[in-house]
Amino acid sequence: MSPQAGWILQEEIVPRIAGAVPHSILCVGAEDRQELVCDGITMSDSRMQSYRRKIAAKALEFMGAEVLADIVREPGWRISLDCERDAQACRNERRAVATVN
Repeated sequence: MSPQAGWILQEEIVPRIAGAVPHSILCVGAEDRQELVCDGITMSDSRMQSYRRKIAAKALEFMGAEVLADIVREPGWRISLDCERDAQACRNERRAVATVN
């Protein structure tokens, strides 16, 4: 599970399940409320994983296999931005050394 999916599960889904289970589901036999909450969390996790897989398959089908290479490649504007920052840092360093001397 990705960190984002884990965060959503922990911060959004679990509190809703824990709040809804005691009021909407009757405990039968050896089941207690905590067990029902755990079952609901497990089902939510597996459902999120299946949605993630479906979305990935649809995105790959729509965009094609070359999209994976495009995602990994760093954008050109980012490279030039980093180069510009490095050049500016060097200029600032030279100015600082020049003012000290």
